[in-house]
Amino acid sequence: MSLPLCVLALTLGTAIGAARGSCRCASALAALGVVWILANGPMEGHVLWTLDSEHGLTSADLLTIPILTLAGWRLWRSAPPLVAPSAQRRVTRRRSAASLVRLSTGGPGGASGD
Repeated sequence: MSLPLCVLALTLGTAIGAARGSCRCASALAALGVVWILANGPMEGHVLWTLDSEHGLTSADLLTIPILTLAGWRLWRSAPPLVAPSAQRRVTRRRSAASLVRLSTGGPGGASGD
């Protein structure tokens, strides 16, 4: 009974860290979510869905869903953008060059020739 309680306490601590924005805590939380499924045997509640005579989904197994959701969300939010930084710079340069042309010629949004 002590192993599931330790896993549950570690899960709570890493969930708080992941909610505050720590990627390391989110990675640890994902690993603890998998460990929780394997270690929650003594704390399992009622069987909600029976697969066969020896396997089923219990109420303690449902804790894994928010654990993995929080870990996945935090890791997804901290992932780098899919666009390469060089491509972002090129787009920025084109826009700034176009705005300079508008300013110098007095085009739409540019300086007027008073």
